[in-house]
Amino acid sequence: MHVRIRCRAGTKHTCPKCGTSCPGYDSLERSWRHLDTCQFQTILVADVPRVKCPEHGVHQIHMPWSAPGSRFTALMEALVIDWLKEASISAGARMLHLSWDEVDGRLLSVGCAIEARSGQSASVSTRPRFRSATNT
Repeated sequence: MHVRIRCRAGTKHTCPKCGTSCPGYDSLERSWRHLDTCQFQTILVADVPRVKCPEHGVHQIHMPWSAPGSRFTALMEALVIDWLKEASISAGARMLHLSWDEVDGRLLSVGCAIEARSGQSASVSTRPRFRSATNT
């Protein structure tokens, strides 16, 4: 299922770097994997506006449902992380109908976000521990 999202005509946008109100430049179509709806894979699709800031140049605005650059909504990323707390990457990928690389990419992006917020390395220690088949 594809859900198309549109901005209201005349919506004012701001530079994602400085918050200054800026004129629109153009828009680019982007899509994000969202939580399944009635067991159907759901994709959000939107023409994301870009603004031209006099100080920072042309930048795509941030969408409220997703981290910048992510191909998943914040709710989908949270679900992936919840699965990874309980299961292996392979099991989480299978249950969420994602590839192993997509699930591992979410895990890595969370590690990078932790590093950015805390200033500490988020290497192996912040990765969720997985239960092995021998743990009971």
